[in-house]
This record gives sequence, structure tokens and C-alpha cells, in this order.
Amino acid sequence: GAAPLKLERTTSEAERGPGAMKGYWNVMATSLGGHRDALLRRLNEFGDFEPSDHPNVVLGRVDDTEDLMERLRENMVADPSLPSSLGRIVPTEIMVPFDAHDPVGSTRTAVQVVSRRIGGNSFHVRVDARGWGRQLHAHDLELKLGEIAWDEISRRGYEPQVRFDDPEYVLMIEIVGAAAGISLVGRNHRLRFPFMKVS
Repeated sequence: GAAPLKLERTTSEAERGPGAMKGYWNVMATSLGGHRDALLRRLNEFGDFEPSDHPNVVLGRVDDTEDLMERLRENMVADPSLPSSLGRIVPTEIMVPFDAHDPVGSTRTAVQVVSRRIGGNSFHVRVDARGWGRQLHAHDLELKLGEIAWDEISRRGYEPQVRFDDPEYVLMIEIVGAAAGISLVGRNHRLRFPFMKVS
């Protein structure tokens, strides 16, 4: 079955266990080539960020992801060093342990939870996976998780609408090693925070 959900607001430090940053984060960011340290310095002004085991990927924990995005939006204009070091940044709603041997099972419940907010709006699923190489085929996983979202939407009495060109929602799964962050990114957020680079 699916791994138990680790929700941002309910997971205690004790439940996270040792190496909490590696196992728990609610923001994933990438740096532009060679600028990871510069990006870390800037992001640590807004929260608790650390390098991951993957080049140019940093993981962070903040109290309020919406506040983080607003502050970054203001700073992107005021400080040219930020857009020169930030590749993209995505807040996540739900954290789950990720198992490459059961990628659908380990993310199914989280996908179902966030799919409930889609209703009759258009959507598609996007998977970005790091740390698994050829063991994991992101496109195949997108199709399978898209079916799960479709079924959840249908079960709630709506007619699912998959759309790849500017959908109302992108159901985003960010996989970094043994963890996955799942979020539902609306069109308004993509327009307000273009540095998310979610499409």
C-alpha cells in the first residue's frame, strides 16, 4: 500500500527522525550552473536550506511557503544576483518517502489528496525525478499518476479535463532521492511567481 503521508503542518521533529533535512522539506530549488552556494546564501535569509545529494539542487524548510514566494518575487526585482543564481523553485504541500521499486504505491495517496481540489478544472501531471537514473521513467509515472488523479476526480462527480497547454492546475511531483514532494500549482500562482517554472 501507499506510504503514510507526512504533512507539512503535522509531522513532528521526532517523527522525522535523524537527518531531518534530508528526509523532510517543503521547498525544492535548483541553482543555475555553478551558483549553488550563492543561491543557498540568499535562500537561507528566508528559511532553513541545505544542499542535497544532487548537484544544483537545494532543499529547504520554511514556516510559510506563500510568504517565501512573495518575498522572492520582491527580491527578484530588487537584487539581480537572485535571478542569476535561481533556476526554479517549487513549494510542496505533502512529503512522502519515495520507493523507486513502487513509485505509484508510494505517491498514490498524496496524489489522491491533492487531486480533490481540481474539481472540473483542467490539469496535467508533471514528474521531475532526480537520483534514480534509468531506474525511473518520469513520463511513465506521469501517465500512471494521471490515471489516479483522473479516477479521483471522476469519483467526486466531475468530468476530468487533461490539458497540456496552460491548464488551470499542474499536479507536480518533485522526486529527490528517497523523498517526493507533491503539490497542486494553480495558473494564478504560475503567473504571479514565474520563477517557479512549472508547466
